[in-house]
Amino acid sequence: MQNTNALPFLIKLSEHTKENVYFELRLIKQYGFSLTFGEKEKNGTSIVAPIFPWDDTIAAAISISIDQIGLLEQFIDTVVKCAKEISNEMGWIG
Repeated sequence: MQNTNALPFLIKLSEHTKENVYFELRLIKQYGFSLTFGEKEKNGTSIVAPIFPWDDTIAAAISISIDQIGLLEQFIDTVVKCAKEISNEMGWIG
């Protein structure tokens, strides 16, 4: 199970400088996922995990949205596992 308490707060959209975007991308690569809170729906949460092909670039992403933050940890591992399985099918060995 990923430790979501170790993740820093997400950067607000208004604070998306080039440096902040690169910082967030490094966190996503380190933890294997990203979280969003209330971007599309009030109280909505999305879990997004990158999909890597053989060359270790980001080819796509898999995501789910939930409306109950209490279910968050239950789904993080599932989303990350699915993204890794797809990545492995695409030749990623990371």
